[in-house]
Amino acid sequence: MSMNDIITPPGASPLGDNHYNNPRQASTDLYYPNNMGRFFFVAMEELLGKNGLNAVMNLAGLSRFINNYPPNNLEKKFSFANYAAINQAIEDFYGVRGSKGLLLRAGKVSLARALTEYTAIAGVGNLGMRLMPQNIKVKIALGVVARTFSTISDQVSKVSDNEQGYIYENETCSMCWHRSVSSPCCHVAVGVLTEVLHWATGKNFRVTEMACMGMGGPSCRFVIDKTPIE
Repeated sequence: MSMNDIITPPGASPLGDNHYNNPRQASTDLYYPNNMGRFFFVAMEELLGKNGLNAVMNLAGLSRFINNYPPNNLEKKFSFANYAAINQAIEDFYGVRGSKGLLLRAGKVSLARALTEYTAIAGVGNLGMRLMPQNIKVKIALGVVARTFSTISDQVSKVSDNEQGYIYENETCSMCWHRSVSSPCCHVAVGVLTEVLHWATGKNFRVTEMACMGMGGPSCRFVIDKTPIE
């Protein structure tokens, strides 16, 4: 049994066979569970303060969520369009450089919230997991995140590895959904992956987005160095 057999979630195509060549191909919106939207808003409120987040929501055309975050449940009703709009508004408000740091931190804080709700992800930090060799911990952690997203949301993710590093790939992506960007913009995903690997291994790994559907790429592709940052 290959690594892809173990950790490529249901619905994900094998590497190189991508049926979403660009997010614009999708004719209907895709969705996260409500609580993923809630985790993101709570994380941004923690980072920006309530007034700062309200200003961003107004800019994004999402004022209906002010003091009215999505409920903490798994109903798939928080659209990728909403997620993309808030990401775009943060970039417009704080600039490309300023927004990158904010969104990276939002991904980390969101992951911390998710650990309290999604037991499969929380399990990557248990004692048995921590006793495993580092490379196995990394593969399992990435696989669990990919499977969780692919199971409870319309995000289709898969994992593999090669000589470059570990590869995490989104075939559908909320962060660049129907956006056109000049550089990779899926910073929340980088934050989530960075944090889950730290949770699983106790070490920091460099995560780099090498391809982005917002730039016309076939997928959003993240490369994780096999050697942690010292």
